[in-house]
Amino acid sequence: ATATSAFEYIAAPTVTTALTSGGARDATNKGLAAGGESVVITGTGLRAHPTTGAVPTVTIDGTSATVTAYSAVNQTLTVTLPAHAVGLVNVVVTNWDGQTSGTSGNGAFTYVHGVPHHLALSWTSGALTTATNDKDFTSQPIITVQDAYNQTVTSGDGSNAVIDAAALG
Repeated sequence: ATATSAFEYIAAPTVTTALTSGGARDATNKGLAAGGESVVITGTGLRAHPTTGAVPTVTIDGTSATVTAYSAVNQTLTVTLPAHAVGLVNVVVTNWDGQTSGTSGNGAFTYVHGVPHHLALSWTSGALTTATNDKDFTSQPIITVQDAYNQTVTSGDGSNAVIDAAALG
């Protein structure tokens, strides 16, 4: 006897996009380093367990993300973004059978700083001296910019007063 359609090949999942849902960065591949935002992952082969209904799992740079919604029809997973350091990250989806999206989600998402909200200015100790051209300070200010999630960028060690504002995203 011959059985037809007795075996179904299940392809590994892939990640095509990972986009924030709602907020100022809606539909972009960028989210806050503090986490907590919703991200919709779209791909192919995202499959729930056929009998238990267990949905695929997601890790972002190795950290588990909580799946809050799954659509087999649209091939999407909505997850809550875990906190992570600023930078480019990999998104990996794992199906119930252990197959992963492998490298298809590498570099699919970027964590960014929050909006700067705090500027701290401190002056190192040192006296004001007179130079031949003009007044010269023997010390310079240290400038610290802090975002809403307590991530900071600080200008040097008091020897300069230059800060790269673009570093805060």
